[in-house]
Amino acid sequence: MPGKPPEAATLKAAVTAHFQEQPLDLAAEATLTGPNTTATLSLAAVNPSHFRLKLPGDPPLAALDVPVRVVAIVRAASDGKLQGATLRLEGGPGLFHATKEVFNADVPVTSLTLAATADGATLRNFSISTLALDLGGIRLGLGWGKLALAEPGAVSRASGTLILENVTVTHALALWPVDLQPSLRRQIAPVLRDGALTRATFTFSLPFDVAKPAATRADELKGSIRLAGLVAAPPQAPGPVTLQELVTSVEWPGATIIVTGLAAPGVTLPNTTVRIGHLDQAEPSVEAETDWTADFSTASAWLASLGLALPPGVPLDLARLAGKATGKIQAQLPLVVPLDPARIRAEVTVGIASPVIPLTLPGHELGQGELGLTATASQGMYAAQVTWKNLRLTIPGALTGPVDFSALFAMTPATDELTAKIIVDAARARLLLAGDAALPPLAPLTLDAKITGCLE
Repeated sequence: MPGKPPEAATLKAAVTAHFQEQPLDLAAEATLTGPNTTATLSLAAVNPSHFRLKLPGDPPLAALDVPVRVVAIVRAASDGKLQGATLRLEGGPGLFHATKEVFNADVPVTSLTLAATADGATLRNFSISTLALDLGGIRLGLGWGKLALAEPGAVSRASGTLILENVTVTHALALWPVDLQPSLRRQIAPVLRDGALTRATFTFSLPFDVAKPAATRADELKGSIRLAGLVAAPPQAPGPVTLQELVTSVEWPGATIIVTGLAAPGVTLPNTTVRIGHLDQAEPSVEAETDWTADFSTASAWLASLGLALPPGVPLDLARLAGKATGKIQAQLPLVVPLDPARIRAEVTVGIASPVIPLTLPGHELGQGELGLTATASQGMYAAQVTWKNLRLTIPGALTGPVDFSALFAMTPATDELTAKIIVDAARARLLLAGDAALPPLAPLTLDAKITGCLE
């Protein structure tokens, strides 16, 4: 009786072929298990640049000079129908050569890894489990990816998660294409000193029609971008501007930007939040909120760095200006050009502790106490309120002591009206005559005014 055929058999072969006068080391293996066949083809240490295989462009815009190792596995049934395929590619180290229009320098390719599978006889559904590219410290990858190719005329879909890590300021400036906004690069390069995009991730779902690529729109896009340790040194500023962290979260059609630790000499914005909505519409909206602190002692340095100075004759010594301010800004507005001021909603609050306004007039004093400011804008109406409690005001031979002051201003451009209310309470101050003789305290002084036709 004839023997029973083996349930499994393996065939192996290795050959060195030549293509464009370059050797190709090929290894093939076929395994027959019952009615199914698995074929594996391995290609060792092939370099695309040796075969004059370059990326598109005339002349070519770039070329990949990286040795790669490729393993392809195909599974088929006894009737010859494909059941699926697997591709694994590993490469590096090498270089990505590019013209100045793409990158300003060659990009080192430390490593490249790709693992993908295709299922079904039509090879229309692809899955990527690994895509990792290390470009000399910059890491670019795909956490996962899927590609479903539909029949002609139907909608295909690509989806996945993109990851980008460790793009430093040095990397970005070195690779900046020479023809991409060269004037902007000349402005930025001397200013940016440090910082990095530490990580960016985006999950996307993209339906598309191969015949209508211009009509492609994402129906899902969300992710985040994190910048950290940014340091800039504007030539006009009295010192560096630093940013501890900036995190942008995107969930289409909206985005949220959170800024932590933005600081310049004498000014700090510890927390800032910007929310952008309706990016898929003609008029996106913006909401912003920030806390801030400022030290007035740096005012003279800022003015000098900007080439500004007080007008002649103003009796104020900015070098001795003192006081610390804290405040908050909230705003809502549409992202449209031109911007209609009537559609802005905003509120600004400021509190200043122990301000000192150093006058250069002998014997005069202005400062101390608590100074507050609130300004609002809503539906085309604007208002501001200023209060100064326990103001220390000294005018030789006329007044000395604490004064409370408040002023409220409201403006409506649509009706061309300005209203004002000012209250001065000097009841606790001493009104003086010659020889420092004190007069009886005055009652609070109130001034109400309404002015029309002043805004023309």
